[in-house]
Amino acid sequence: MVNNGDYYNLQNQKQNTESEVYGMERSNHELREKIERLQKVKSAIEGERDDFDSIKRIVGTMTNQNYNWKGKTFDDYRTLTDSLNIGNTNYYNSLENILNRLNEEIVRLENEIYSNEGSINSLRSLLDRLVTEIERLLT
Repeated sequence: MVNNGDYYNLQNQKQNTESEVYGMERSNHELREKIERLQKVKSAIEGERDDFDSIKRIVGTMTNQNYNWKGKTFDDYRTLTDSLNIGNTNYYNSLENILNRLNEEIVRLENEIYSNEGSINSLRSLLDRLVTEIERLLT
């Protein structure tokens, strides 16, 4: 004979667990979409960094030319090239910092997905047990 209280309690637990699984699966889907968007941004910034690195090398070669300048002209030129080199280095480092932060966020999101997947597996095991209990009550 079926104990209606037990049956409805198990059915309620089963529905709640299924809702949790669905919510986590939906969350993982959204996290994967975020990662995909971040990967696109990361690729674009890597391209920007690589292009800038090429330009920086060309500019570095030009600024290291030995012009036979002396006096104020040389001082002005050296001040300008030093400033340019500092600006280039700062910009390149900024791109590297952005890439590092993007990588950190991608890893954080991936870890969240892995954590959710572990919870989903545990919830699916609980669902299996609940279904077995419900079937046992019905037989």
